[in-house]
Amino acid sequence: MSNAKPKLIVTIDVERDYDSKWQIPSNLSYNGVIDVLPNILNPLFDNFGIKPTYFLGAEIIGSKECVDVLHNLNNCEFGTHLHSEYIPPFQTKHDFASADLHIIEMQCEYSKQIERDKLATLTELFHQQFGYKPTSFRAGRFGISHFTGSILLELGYHVDSSVSPHMLWTTQSGEKKPDFRRCNEFPYFVSQSGDIWKKGKSPLLEVPITIFDQKYNNTNKGQPLWFRPWYSNSDTLKRIIELTKIESISNNYTRPLVMMFHNVELVPGASPYPQTHSEVSQYIGMLKTTFDYAIELGYEPCTLEEYYTHLNSLTRNEQKNANSLIIDNSPAFNRNLSINQEIVINSLEFNQVQPWFKYIFTERETRWDIYKPSTWIAKNISPNKNILETACGVGFNLFWLAELGYTNLFGFDIDPKAIRAGYEISEYSKLPLSIWVDDGISPHLLPPKKYSCILGLNWTFLIENYSLKVFLKTYIPVLEDDGVLIFDIIDASYDSIPDNEYLSSDIFKPVNERQSSEYKFRLSLDQVKKELEVFGLTIIEIITEEQKIPKFVYIASRVSSEKINKANPIKVNPKVLITSTNSSDLKKRLTFIVLLKNIIPSSVKTVIKTTLSKIKKLF
Repeated sequence: MSNAKPKLIVTIDVERDYDSKWQIPSNLSYNGVIDVLPNILNPLFDNFGIKPTYFLGAEIIGSKECVDVLHNLNNCEFGTHLHSEYIPPFQTKHDFASADLHIIEMQCEYSKQIERDKLATLTELFHQQFGYKPTSFRAGRFGISHFTGSILLELGYHVDSSVSPHMLWTTQSGEKKPDFRRCNEFPYFVSQSGDIWKKGKSPLLEVPITIFDQKYNNTNKGQPLWFRPWYSNSDTLKRIIELTKIESISNNYTRPLVMMFHNVELVPGASPYPQTHSEVSQYIGMLKTTFDYAIELGYEPCTLEEYYTHLNSLTRNEQKNANSLIIDNSPAFNRNLSINQEIVINSLEFNQVQPWFKYIFTERETRWDIYKPSTWIAKNISPNKNILETACGVGFNLFWLAELGYTNLFGFDIDPKAIRAGYEISEYSKLPLSIWVDDGISPHLLPPKKYSCILGLNWTFLIENYSLKVFLKTYIPVLEDDGVLIFDIIDASYDSIPDNEYLSSDIFKPVNERQSSEYKFRLSLDQVKKELEVFGLTIIEIITEEQKIPKFVYIASRVSSEKINKANPIKVNPKVLITSTNSSDLKKRLTFIVLLKNIIPSSVKTVIKTTLSKIKKLF
């Protein structure tokens, strides 16, 4: 999707007027439709060339006055919006003006048949009023079920936009659902079964609302970051545009900006948001500033149906032009871990592990450079083989393999906090793996084993003065004759990309405020081949995805053991732990080693014992 302009999709949930607490006032009014749409929103959208998608509730479609207004609107798309209590069967709000204030239903609370009947009734009502069938849908209160997608497919819909990533909602009965916390932020076609929580190859496209993880929220800590006016101020909305743009540049995937809000938010006091005309003016100003900035950064407005058509066309063209060098190992396995998410997050937070590790856990499904190499291992290496991951972090790749039945898993990382968290999680989940603290560049605590697979992912290219030759010389001696090395490299072609010398997240900052690039080490394919040949290795597969920052995951195998440099196997040397004769430093090291005694493999416990003895003698 690299040649396509990124899209700006503005979606509005169109409903009757409420009050400042989302309650239903005794007098029925539609100012949010009759006044706001033709007199405020559509003129505003026309100024920016924006084609909005209006999601219409049953109470709107059932109002002749509203439908007359809607028929006179141009350059927009109408979809449906299900507030389940307003539509038969089992309709609980027959009189919109005097409805029970306390009944707030979600369609996920119904059986599949009742949900289907309600959606079919809403779709037919739309058809009767507008003369055609809707193709876009959003659930009221985002309350989809695992059946919704299959029903939408049956009714002829093309797009759903109910997924609100990172959010966990609660039904009126107190059930914690729907849970979107692990859903993808990017658009995707849903599974053949229609389960919107799963990707697949059905014709139904899910276009999630643009919401970023809470780690990006500097204003309201602990809350996700919504591309939604009033939820976010103007500066935050601009920051979301920048974050989305950076993601698109980093992944070469033109992720759309999907804004949502309600029409009644522009009626003073008709929602919990602007309460006065002055606040409505601020709201409109916020929209103008946001649209200006998005268009300035190259975003092109479109409706959801237009995006669906665009994406289908673009996908077909990309498939035709696929580069034969790029091997796309579409996973036959679940990309995510089955470990209890709450346990993992709690352990990461308790051990004060770097935010990066939480990100790669929650976003594993989107990280091709993680799940594709893991899948390759699952397809090609027996579960009883020894597998070693260098700089494994918390150990999520090893956990994933352990869940598939791999039993001889080893890994280490230089970060003791990550290792402590990994140990806690593996103990709780009863996953068979050994992890310990060690240095990936110069490891000293490797168990005396040979490994069928050695991983070096997502760290080597970040190291100053890194050498692939040294890496190979270090790990080839413990690689089995028929084993494989899996490692990633930033390709040297990145050197020709403008601003490649700067930190990728700083590209929108003034030059004098930018930091140097995080990608310290880069090699071309030919350079990698030459380095491998010296050690008797050849590339048997390359895994990558087209993106601005060209990263290749290389899978290399030994050609002939006779050709490999006869480097001595790595030996465990207790003296390397003693790098200072300062008494206080040694005490700290002693404390640290005692702390780690129980989380390193038994094969190196003799090393610990010897080391402790040597340190004690120095006291």
